[in-house]
Amino acid sequence: MKMTKCDGAGATRTLPASAAHAGVDWGLLARRFGAVWLIAFATGLCAHIAIPLPHTPIPVTLQTFAVVGGALAFGPRLGVIGMLLYLALGLVSPWFFAEGKSGVDVLFGASGGYLFGFIIAAPVVGAMLGVKRGAKPSWDRLAWSVLAGYAIIFVFGLIWLWIAMGSNVSFEALSDLLWAGLWPFIPGAAIKAGATLGLGRVLRRVGEGVRW
Repeated sequence: MKMTKCDGAGATRTLPASAAHAGVDWGLLARRFGAVWLIAFATGLCAHIAIPLPHTPIPVTLQTFAVVGGALAFGPRLGVIGMLLYLALGLVSPWFFAEGKSGVDVLFGASGGYLFGFIIAAPVVGAMLGVKRGAKPSWDRLAWSVLAGYAIIFVFGLIWLWIAMGSNVSFEALSDLLWAGLWPFIPGAAIKAGATLGLGRVLRRVGEGVRW
């Protein structure tokens, strides 16, 4: 297949199709496509490691590790696309959300805020570290990005859970909210954040050349 190109004098000349598409790196696009699916499936796999807790409808899972780790490795754009794909897959398949659940009811249920928080946390974490190839982020920069990711997920989760619990404004309601959506998850979040930080530079190397 050939294409024509008009020069400054109005004459035309033919170009091979390969030259016309020389600016598209199909190999890179394929690797980024694979990275998006890897993020989505890793988050789904981590959802299977779920521990139900008493007095709260929210289970402890490893999903946040995959969300923050994926953005760390592959950057803000691929991170958020991976999360959007994950939520879309969870709408149609019970394999992706925690406890074998699926559908719109999960997104708009008690844990929906945490899921929507994934979409916000991924690009923030990736943007804080940047996508520059070969850059080696400092440990304090890694730590702040990881903490920001977990904080965003908790903030969105708590706001959503507060609405689901009736939006009551009182000391007792606040206490119930924190015991349902924050305090029981702090030990696990600290362990996951520590693991994400410890593997931070390894994850950056995994995404080298693909990050976007």
